[in-house]
Amino acid sequence: MTNYIEKEAKSILRKSKITDSWFISKYNMNLYRGCENACIYCDGRSEKYNVEGDYGKDIIVKLNAPELFKKEIEKIKEKTIIFFGGGVGDVYQSAEKKYEITRQILKILSNYSFPIHILTKSSLVERDEDLLKKINEKSSVTISFSISSSEQKVVDKYEPGCASISERFRLLEKFKKMNFYTGIMHMPVIPFISDNKKSMNNLLVSAKNAGVDFIIFGGMTIKPGRQKDFFFDQLEQIDKQLIDKYKEIYPDNNKWGNASFNYYKQIDELFYSLLKEYKIPSRIPHYIYKDKVELNVEVAMILFHIYHFLKLEGQIKKAYETAAWKILFLKEDIKELIRKDELKKINGIGNVIDGIIKEIYNNRKCNYYEKLLNYG
Repeated sequence: MTNYIEKEAKSILRKSKITDSWFISKYNMNLYRGCENACIYCDGRSEKYNVEGDYGKDIIVKLNAPELFKKEIEKIKEKTIIFFGGGVGDVYQSAEKKYEITRQILKILSNYSFPIHILTKSSLVERDEDLLKKINEKSSVTISFSISSSEQKVVDKYEPGCASISERFRLLEKFKKMNFYTGIMHMPVIPFISDNKKSMNNLLVSAKNAGVDFIIFGGMTIKPGRQKDFFFDQLEQIDKQLIDKYKEIYPDNNKWGNASFNYYKQIDELFYSLLKEYKIPSRIPHYIYKDKVELNVEVAMILFHIYHFLKLEGQIKKAYETAAWKILFLKEDIKELIRKDELKKINGIGNVIDGIIKEIYNNRKCNYYEKLLNYG
């Protein structure tokens, strides 16, 4: 039985020091702590996140979140995308049916012009399409679904509280037809379950049919302690033979819960080879965040993504990543540096990257990035 624990939060908007290059987000929020989706692999159970009680049943509800959000949104003066998808609770888990905290915050946002990105595993997001349409007309809405497997029998075992796979794809297709941006977070890929070619291919066929704008891929982490203990207990009931296989690829001494480098490399290469066939971007495309974040952030994201695309092709060109970090933490006005032709004074920026940045500024696009994005 689910236990809702009603609390008053001290703050609700979390501001990161930098914009994340995977989700293009700097501001996000946990409206609930604990998650009724009850995915057995969720690292929200890890001690790192300080979620007390039974993670899938003891759900902290931040009753005053809308009131706090109304005050905190006024303090944001920069161009930015607001992300709905905290690490310790789906904003559309079942508690939202009763408390409607996410809906209340969307109502507040509908009076502003901030673009938003929602990540969920719940079909409840469909309830709020009236508000989402309103926000999309003013700025933009990106709706992503987290999908670890395209097979319902896997979802039933590993994600017992989530919407069915068919529902998630139905909504991706529906929201795309409503002119929202849509994406899939194919993470975590479940080792020995959804990390094979057949499973990945099935997901990509459905993704292509739904018309998604991107798919972001990521392997599973199993942090030592509460998360790993719980996951292995569940595997005992699902398929105990998998435990020895997991122990082979997940070392006990990795505090981040990472699998071996060779395992991640193997599945990354497999998924990327399939992505190239379907020509679905493996990062959020520039057109989604263009003019919706500050220029230095926009430039940094493109540089990070160029580095990512080249790395998938087997080319390690750290200069792009280095330059991205430099631009992200730039204290000077990047527009002024471009106008004065002083970008190359920044350590790590040479002729090629200088040209890319100027192209982004002058033409509002980067041809080299576009070519890599579309597997050209």
